[in-house]
Amino acid sequence: MNYKKLQMNFDKAVCQFDFPRVRSVMRLLEWTWGDSSEIPTVQEMEDTVDELFEHIKDDLKEREESYCATGGFKVTANKDCSVDIEFIAEEASGG
Repeated sequence: MNYKKLQMNFDKAVCQFDFPRVRSVMRLLEWTWGDSSEIPTVQEMEDTVDELFEHIKDDLKEREESYCATGGFKVTANKDCSVDIEFIAEEASGG
């Protein structure tokens, strides 16, 4: 596993991700986290994505792909060092 390349790809994804746009969506949906009545700041969102990435890095030692999600954010990484950041407002699956 090339952790340097993985980190570079994560950093690139963070730079390309439109956190202010997500914040606008969260404001529109009145989406808050935990007991707070405030919409998360861009910095709080970035910090959350960083934490998610830290959680999945070690999983890649044993798995081809790993992801972690919270607060609408999902970070996915693969052994090929690809990294995706998503904000998911709605999701469903069936049987």
